[in-house]
Amino acid sequence: MKKLLSLVLALLLALSFAGCSGSTAMTEKNVTATVDQAFSALKDFNTKKLEKYVDSKTLSVIITYANKHDQFADLGKALFKNLEYNIESIDLDAKTVTVSVRNKDLKDTASAFTKALVSKYSALQMLGLLNNETWLNTSLKSLTDSIAIAKMQSAPVSVTLTVTAGKKNLIVTPEVEAKLVKSAANIPGVATTVATSVNTYDVVNADKFILSVDAAKKLEEVLG
Repeated sequence: MKKLLSLVLALLLALSFAGCSGSTAMTEKNVTATVDQAFSALKDFNTKKLEKYVDSKTLSVIITYANKHDQFADLGKALFKNLEYNIESIDLDAKTVTVSVRNKDLKDTASAFTKALVSKYSALQMLGLLNNETWLNTSLKSLTDSIAIAKMQSAPVSVTLTVTAGKKNLIVTPEVEAKLVKSAANIPGVATTVATSVNTYDVVNADKFILSVDAAKKLEEVLG
């Protein structure tokens, strides 16, 4: 638990954003959209979106417990509810984005909580507490309440984050299907094309190549 709390304090310094909104192309527009979605997911502590957009070992630990216990979900929400951010710069070549971040000042809160735990429990006992509903409803809730009333940091901190392109899925249809094209446009990393328009670049650039039986037959006709 002591290690977990320490990692929570450093969480915003260890985020890596994965995927770009609506497209896998590494553009400023897509990177900005991804950062916005990632921070929105943090503020709401939406675990499904966080798993999709944010790569952080620390966050993964909290999400794992949050999916099992509402108390950890409440802790996550308290941690990031008041999170503020502003994109300062984007470096497409280095695949990084620098963001100024301002959140609750949790150093004293986490320190006091950790000291109280260490004085009462051994390391082995603390591991057992993570799934103890009675403890979660009292001590962890107390930590969540303390975070809720903590003051904001006096000034924002600049953090440089890594951005990685998401995987691309290409759906091939025998002919244009308007509804499918419209639906796919709303799913990050998904593109559509018709069999008569497929080229080598499309195939090589796709992580997954999805086509129906009719599309496959049409593709055979086109390729001879």
